[in-house]
Order: sequence, then structure tokens, then C-alpha cells
Amino acid sequence: MGDQTIAVSWDSLWEDDVRFPQCHSLEQLRRLFPEVNVVFAASFNEDKQPLAFWCESQWSERPQDTLRELRRYIDQDIPAGTDWRPFAYCKSRDIRGFVGRFQAAEHCCQMNVLPAGFVIVLYRGSDAAFHRAAPLLIPFASVLGMSAWLADRVVFFCTKIDQLEQEKASLKSSHSEAVSMALEEHELVLLAEEKQKALQELIEAKEAAYRAKNQFLANVSHELRTPLHAILSYASFGVKKIDTADKNTLFRYFQQIEASGKSLLAFFNDLLDLAKLEAGKMRYELSASDVVWITRSVLEEFRSLAEQKRIKLEYHGPERFNAELDPTRFAQVVRNLVSNAVKFTPEGRHIWVHLIPQDDDFLLRVDDEGCGVPEDELDTIFESFYQSSRTKTSAGGTGLGLAICREIVLAHGGRIWVENRREGGARFSVIWPTRRAPNTLVSQQL
Repeated sequence: MGDQTIAVSWDSLWEDDVRFPQCHSLEQLRRLFPEVNVVFAASFNEDKQPLAFWCESQWSERPQDTLRELRRYIDQDIPAGTDWRPFAYCKSRDIRGFVGRFQAAEHCCQMNVLPAGFVIVLYRGSDAAFHRAAPLLIPFASVLGMSAWLADRVVFFCTKIDQLEQEKASLKSSHSEAVSMALEEHELVLLAEEKQKALQELIEAKEAAYRAKNQFLANVSHELRTPLHAILSYASFGVKKIDTADKNTLFRYFQQIEASGKSLLAFFNDLLDLAKLEAGKMRYELSASDVVWITRSVLEEFRSLAEQKRIKLEYHGPERFNAELDPTRFAQVVRNLVSNAVKFTPEGRHIWVHLIPQDDDFLLRVDDEGCGVPEDELDTIFESFYQSSRTKTSAGGTGLGLAICREIVLAHGGRIWVENRREGGARFSVIWPTRRAPNTLVSQQL
């Protein structure tokens, strides 16, 4: 969006796109807080580019001029210890305002730059009325600002998906023409059995590539559709009940919208990580790190969830052990393996995490008492978007976590595999070098 929406109001932000019905209007602020008398509101990204705005019908200025004027308030510092700052916009018209900053928490995503921006609200209400409403008004405005940022990214990725669909149609046409020409040429020139076999292999390879692309698009569409449906559903509830629902109910709707947005961000981050890993462009920051501390920190992240399921989460290994690796990526591997174990282990069972030092490496092992992995899927389970036949209909995820784990481990010169325990459940094992091997991670650091 950016500068392209500078003349587009918040109400019309999605009106021409059937995927985003009109349901995020900032007029909700005016309805929810009538005593503040909101007259103008706008959301900006970190580069001060407007994402969306709303203004009252009697607003005397051109919205474009107001948005340009509001940019200068973003440049001023917000006082320490708070995430908003008041200002006087137009004393002659008794218009005040505040600028607030919204930013996703670091644990929500692993992007180099966190989703963040600014929301500015102008009002004519008294200072006393504003301060009474501020505890709810400012968080509501920040949530709407984050919604505009998420909508901007969702539209961007939906556009990319549309481009992929067009490329798929073009690829199908070009494949059909190439196969047809190849068949004609080989039928006329070479009818020998070996030539026919080679031609058949070529056709099968192209069909496999076409099926793989279709499967990729289907998986991405599914993972996008679920959180998008939740966002649109709760937003629709809010629009329908704006005049009857209390503020707590509306706030709960906003929380659901925010949670679904974070789910989308996590999925996008996994896609970006996997693309970088497979292209050899992932940056690694190697350092001497205490892998025991990292492992125990990750286990503490899942302690509450495990206790809810009455799962006993145990660590077995030394109290301290150092290795030269990227601590963030190592934690990502441990997090994915433990997350899968907690997800697929029934209530009241055990999960064991072992760290075993060896000569030039160490073994990380995660054992659970879950459903295990079918024998014919022990290798394919590490492929992108692959979900085990025992989990895809229940608690299965996106099918990206183990693929990311494999790429990170291989980049460090290690090895990862899975096997079934005789007592039941799965055992994921990782051999990780304690020092960087020669020629390892070279391409990622160029």
C-alpha cells in the first residue's frame, strides 16, 4: 500500500477486494468513545508511509494534507516509559491528538525488522474526557493500526499467490506444447525403445513438477485461509454488534483478530526461513554458546503448555556444555522438536530431552510417548509441507518445521533423523558438531 493509499480512506481500504469486506472502520473509535469526539485517525508504517486513514464527513482539510502534516509528529520522541504522546494539532479549532506506537513482540516472529508503526488520533473532546478513555482508547487504536499493517502484508502475499497462479497456467501451457513437440519429433525420428523410455521419463518429470507446484499452492492457500477466516469472522461479528456489544466483548474480538494475525506472521516467517535456507542465503551468527542453557530455556517456554496436558517434561544431560554454533538457529531446532513432541503426546505421558557430549560433537535427542511415525515416512517427514498420515487429520501443523530443522542442521555440518521407540512414541536425534567444520556455512557468510 504505502503512498498508494494516501488518498484512500480507511473505510474504502478493502472495498474493491472481495477477500477483505469493509469491517475495520476506525469510526468504531468514535462510536465506542463518544465523549472523546474522534475526528481523524490514521495508521503509518515505520517509514512514515500511510497505511490507512478515517476522518469525519465535516473534516475541513484535504485528507492528503492532513496526513502529510501528521508525519511531523511521528519524528518527535515519545517519552520514556510510555508508548504514546499527546500534542495540540489546531488550537483555533480546539483539536488535540495523540501519537502511539505499535510493535509486535519479539516472540511473535523472527523477522529482521519487527512489524511496527504508528497510529495518530485527533479529537475535540476535553482533556478530562480523553484521560478517562485513554486506558482503553489507546490500546484499541494500536490494535487497529496493527490490523492495517497486517492487511497490507496479507494483500501483498495474496498478490504473490495470484502471480503464482498465472505462472502455473503459463507453465502448464508451455509444458503441454513442449511435450507435444517432443512426442512428434521422436515419433518421426526415433521409435526405438530406449528413446521412448527417455521421452516418458521427461513427461513424468514435468508432470511431477506441475503436481508439486499445485500441491505447494494448495498448502499455502490452506494455511492462509484458516487464520484469514478467523480474522474476517471476528471482524464481522464486531461490525454487526458494534451498537449492542460491550467493550470487553469487542476487545475479545480484537484479541482473536490479533492472534490470527500473529499466526499468519509465523507462517510467513517459516516460508521466508525455508526459502533462505534452501537457497543457501540464510545468515548465521556463530559464537561459543552454552547449549545446555539454550535447551533448558526452550523447555521452560513449553513448561506451562505441558503442565496443562499433564505431560512430564524432563531434561537429562550435563549442567553446562559449550559449542560453536548460531544460538538462535539452534534454539529454533530445539523449539520445533519439543513443540512437535508436546503437540503429539497424549495427556499424562512423558517427554525426555537428552543432551549427550561426544568426541567432536554432541547428540541432542527428544523422546516422546506419542503416536510415532510410520516406517515408510521416516525420511519423507523432513520434506517441506509433508505431514505424517497419523497427524494430518488431527494436530498436524504446516509441515515446515522439520524441513527447517533439517536445513539448519545440515548447514552446521550435522545430521538429523527420526526413529520409533520400542516402548512407543518417536525419537528425534540430532548430531551437532561442537566446532564449525571446514567449508561449512561458507555460502551463507559470503
